[in-house]
Amino acid sequence: MFSKDAQLKKDRRLSEKRLSKKEMNEFRRFISDTSNNVCQLCKTKQIQDAHHPIFGCRGADKDDRCQVGVCRECHEKCHNDKHGKLNSLAIKIGHKNYKNFLTL
Repeated sequence: MFSKDAQLKKDRRLSEKRLSKKEMNEFRRFISDTSNNVCQLCKTKQIQDAHHPIFGCRGADKDDRCQVGVCRECHEKCHNDKHGKLNSLAIKIGHKNYKNFLTL
């Protein structure tokens, strides 16, 4: 666990894991377009959120390159069980999304 001081001292803007606002919008649009705006986890409902399966809490570096388009229900399930199977699947899909995004 990271202390509050350690969290405040981190300059997250310098991390290569962070995307600019423009890159973030393009990446999220790409996810929505390539999945036909359908949740990438349950594959039944419409995308409502972008989920970061690599969590940025407690001083860890949030990885913007790993995101998944999810419905609200799947998003809540992932956050309630951060180390469960659904979130593990989201990490795999998130890395694949970014890899495909780079090949544009």
